[in-house]
Amino acid sequence: MGIDGQKVLDEIMRQARVEAMWTGAQTKQDRWQALKRIYAVIEPELLEAGSDWTDPYFFDFANGQSPIESLLWQDLRSNRVGMYPEYPVGRYFVDFWNPSLRIGIEADGKQWHDHQRDTQRDAEIFQKTGGLIIRVTGAECHRGEAPWARDDAHDLPEDEYDRLLADWYLRTSSGVVRAISVIFGGVEPRGDERRLADATLQQHCLVPQAYFAAKAQLSTAQRRAA
Repeated sequence: MGIDGQKVLDEIMRQARVEAMWTGAQTKQDRWQALKRIYAVIEPELLEAGSDWTDPYFFDFANGQSPIESLLWQDLRSNRVGMYPEYPVGRYFVDFWNPSLRIGIEADGKQWHDHQRDTQRDAEIFQKTGGLIIRVTGAECHRGEAPWARDDAHDLPEDEYDRLLADWYLRTSSGVVRAISVIFGGVEPRGDERRLADATLQQHCLVPQAYFAAKAQLSTAQRRAA
């Protein structure tokens, strides 16, 4: 199959537009406005990709991320569901968001976390966009290792393996990200993973009806596709 020259040229032009928007942002306010314009350009591609990733490096996301956002970004890039940083959703910017699934994840640093304010914000996002926000704390944002990735995984007693798996799912950002991939990204669960994934997403969601609505929407889409 030959190379589509027009498609390649369009991609080069799009990348140049994105880079020009970003490099031209000199102040913090400029940065937020630039993000809105950038995502307006690339959102059709992200919607077409659905739950999967498209290019996650169309500009330098790492520049300006907090330490816990950087750790969460590492977790997200190694998992199935594509989520893009500082995504404009209504009148807010969500730390990481998938516009097709309308699911986001927020990294809550201790100094910025206010349960009542965050609940109201997440409820507003749900009411106005149907979106779901999952929240992880700064303490959970580390590279927690899945039990099956351990060198001694095959030597662990079954009850110890199950304990480590539950702890990883419920207490680490990488476990929460894996849960999103299992419930919403079509990743085949191992053993008791689906139950743990469901439990940790409910635990990390401040607006339960948003979670159940997202699952119902996914079930409806799967039935239509069948």
